[in-house]
Parts: sequence; structure tokens; C-alpha cells
Amino acid sequence: MSSATFLVTGGLGYIGSHTVVALYDFLLEKGMHSAKILVLDDYSNCKQDLPGRIREIIKGAHGEPKPESPAIDIQFQSINICDLPALEKLFDSKIKEQSPIQYIIHFAAKKAVGESVSLPLEYFDVNVVGSLNLLKCMKQFGCYNM
Repeated sequence: MSSATFLVTGGLGYIGSHTVVALYDFLLEKGMHSAKILVLDDYSNCKQDLPGRIREIIKGAHGEPKPESPAIDIQFQSINICDLPALEKLFDSKIKEQSPIQYIIHFAAKKAVGESVSLPLEYFDVNVVGSLNLLKCMKQFGCYNM
């Protein structure tokens, strides 16, 4: 039996991390205990302990999971969306685990206005090419919910 996997790219940024917590709450409220949340980030603009902090916030809000309703699985992966082979490998591995990526919330991007003027190609690479890589994987692996 497969379970739905929700991919949150840029999930360790300010908006992404808040979205991960809200998504966990939503899935729990809807009784979707077999769902998985896969947080994807390249860790370039966050504190390394943020995954632990997200888990602490969720545990503080919901306590320990009960045996009759296990916790929704949250996984953290360090992948840059500009790395197409790594993205393809991730999507493929989730299919092999019988938990294909079915839903995507995409936040992975660079956003500093001043820096974007001085490093326009780096911003283009992440914000456009990275997004195109994600779209290619979605098409290749049959994920149509963004």
C-alpha cells in the first residue's frame, strides 16, 4: 500500500519551515497518518539545527504520537534543485519505497534583491533552472500536483 508524500522544496527557509509545521497540522487533522512530508533544502540559508527545531515545535504542539495513530513521517534531504540527477534519484527512490511524491509545495529560490542585481546568473540558475528541473521530474515521475 502506498502512502502520499508531500515534497516541500526550500522547506528550511522562513516560509517553508512554517509551511511544514502547518502541513503536519493539516494532515493530522485530516487523519492522514500514513502521509509523509519530505523537506528538501540545500541548507545554504538556514541554521543546521532547524530540522530538530521543527520536530520540537511539532512535538510541543501535539505531544508524543499515540500507538493507535502514529506520527506523520517527516524526512529532511539536503539536495539543491539545480542538481537534476539528484532530484531524479530522489523521485525514483520514493517510487521504489512505495511512497511516491504526489504533492509539491515549491519555495526553493533565492530572494535577496540587492544580491540578485550583483549575481543575476546565480539567481537565474536557482530560480529558473532549478524550477525547470523540478517540473521535469514531476513530468517524468507522474506528479501533477503543485
